[in-house]
Amino acid sequence: MSDFTLNEDSDAVFKVYSAYIGHFQLHNIAWYNQSWGHCFSSFEEFLAFGWPVIAVTDAWTGRPHIVTRLASIGAFLKMIKTRFGEAVSPAPKMLQVTPYETTTRHLHHISDYSSYKKLYSTFPAAVLSTLKARVRSGEPKAVRELWEKKDKTFLSIDFEWSERNEQICLEWGYAVARCGHLDA
Repeated sequence: MSDFTLNEDSDAVFKVYSAYIGHFQLHNIAWYNQSWGHCFSSFEEFLAFGWPVIAVTDAWTGRPHIVTRLASIGAFLKMIKTRFGEAVSPAPKMLQVTPYETTTRHLHHISDYSSYKKLYSTFPAAVLSTLKARVRSGEPKAVRELWEKKDKTFLSIDFEWSERNEQICLEWGYAVARCGHLDA
């Protein structure tokens, strides 16, 4: 399977690791003494499982994430049960990401920190692409974020058409606002 179809049950990989470490600490689980403890000794050891991931931006926050499916987390827990004979319960507080992107994306398999870092370096382009799409669709929150940064130029165009004859444009107008000059 080389493509990853987006759905609502995607988890950020680092947040999964963080959720487990937090769960172990909260419930005083001595994970480091368990036979499977080496899988959580560092984030790089956690990545050694070989996670199928994609980079997406969250639809609500606009922040980028490297996500995997809940089924992959289940496969990780099943691997621990099969290989070490001990069950690890699912961590209750994993970050659920609702991806903004709706198209099928290329699936990456990461199993070390260097490949994770390489995928992480694509975040600025993904954020910019998503921001452009959100602004083009007229999402008020995205436009407001751009306006508040005060580093873009906005163009507003208005047309007034005749109610009796759609062929006649009665008036039109435009306004340009350079946001960098607003504070001055």
